[in-house]
Amino acid sequence: MKTAFDLPSLKEVATSLIQSVENWAREKGMDRLVGPLAFSDKDPQGFLIDGFDEPAVIASNCNFPYQTELLEKNDYSKEVDLVVYQIKIPNPIPEFYLKIQERAIRQNQGLHLLEFTSRTKVKPYIHPVLRLLNTTFTEIFGFIPFTEIEMDDFANRYLFLINPRFIKIVVNGQNEVVAFVIGMSHIGDGIQKAKGYLFPFGIFHIFASARKTKQLNLLLGGIDPAYRGKGLDVMMGVKMIESAIAQGKTVIDSHLELEYNTKVRAEMEKMGGVVYKRFRVFGKDL
Repeated sequence: MKTAFDLPSLKEVATSLIQSVENWAREKGMDRLVGPLAFSDKDPQGFLIDGFDEPAVIASNCNFPYQTELLEKNDYSKEVDLVVYQIKIPNPIPEFYLKIQERAIRQNQGLHLLEFTSRTKVKPYIHPVLRLLNTTFTEIFGFIPFTEIEMDDFANRYLFLINPRFIKIVVNGQNEVVAFVIGMSHIGDGIQKAKGYLFPFGIFHIFASARKTKQLNLLLGGIDPAYRGKGLDVMMGVKMIESAIAQGKTVIDSHLELEYNTKVRAEMEKMGGVVYKRFRVFGKDL
């Protein structure tokens, strides 16, 4: 009879699994492995390498330091890093942002910023928003466009958790979506209390957590290329901050941003954002 001392170590098991994946990839004619990735870039990707003492956020990976060390010992190295900013919500909103917002409103008379208090009123915009995402995320690392079926699945996964006040959409005169930003309250504490079960009482822990948390997590955002540089980001950003303040939020988690997305990173830092988490996608030639 085998004892615990006869069993292979965790390291040996994990290494064997990695090697099996590598062998499978070679059999399929692949010459490089990249990961960790999920089925699309909308799912968690990368291993956390900095910020282990911070709470995990929805749609991002949670892992132990030894997991990245194990990959490195198996000859995996950095493919790309993604950073997460923590931004203290300014209250009041800085005057220079309000002036930019005013100028953007004057210069974009044909555009309208939509705000919501009802999920029902959000639903007609789900597919237009995600179709815009398909056109604006084409250069994002690991991007795979949404299919129409995936759009419904994505909405079903997240919409019931999102306070509609944290959805901002800009439409043109034809009611076409040209920009959007979506955020949601941090629900980590509620998920922990629910212990992985939504029912019968877990969902109440999650909703209570969303109400009490001081943190707002950004999920998605995009602007039609034809409308960039017109101040729509500030228009939506100011409204998002106003809603966050009204809901008692004091800090924003930017979600994952590619390290080389200098334009978005500059905006985060202009607002006083500080990188507090870093995720890494690894790669290895086979």
